[in-house]
Amino acid sequence: MKGMMSTLKVKIMATLCRQRPSKIMGADVNAQGGRYGNALQVAAASFEDHDQVVQMLPDKGVSVNAQGGLYGNALQAASSRGHDQVVRLLLDHDAVINRKDIQGRTPFHLASAGGHMETVKTLSSFGSDPTIIDMQGRNCLHHAAFEGSIEIVNWLLKKDFNPNYADRDGWTSLHWAAKDGSVSIVEVLKAAGAGSTIEAIQG
Repeated sequence: MKGMMSTLKVKIMATLCRQRPSKIMGADVNAQGGRYGNALQVAAASFEDHDQVVQMLPDKGVSVNAQGGLYGNALQAASSRGHDQVVRLLLDHDAVINRKDIQGRTPFHLASAGGHMETVKTLSSFGSDPTIIDMQGRNCLHHAAFEGSIEIVNWLLKKDFNPNYADRDGWTSLHWAAKDGSVSIVEVLKAAGAGSTIEAIQG
């Protein structure tokens, strides 16, 4: 844990000082650069749930909704990793909950794809729209089915998601579950009314 925190601090300082290496104390806290774009996204994307670091950075003037880096912004990074406490902190600091990444995916898509049930529930409680589709026409049920998250698939079906909704290529959640080889999710989707004879445009 101590080693992880030290590594995280190094990453944060490297990002903070990337544009001003000679001014550590006067570093631009919103400096862009590196794999994760900015210091807040580094903390949000860490493998450890570093809620204390994330809580500190907005208080130092870091822009919660700054775009850039691997995930797009800090909320998308935390949602993808399933860092539920970090997600809550960012939303409490007015993070834009339905902001899309370059593929049109929202934090809800990313949490669904990652199999992070608690984060899905948190985003829902803060008013995230689970019906938004990405640039491929895929919704959260498509993402959860493909990544094999049966708990989230069940949760979304209880929210009246249509298991026969097709993406831009004609693929339903059933196609994506079958592609992933998830027999249990295929069975759940069929029980919810997914048509097994639907033909996709591709595949």
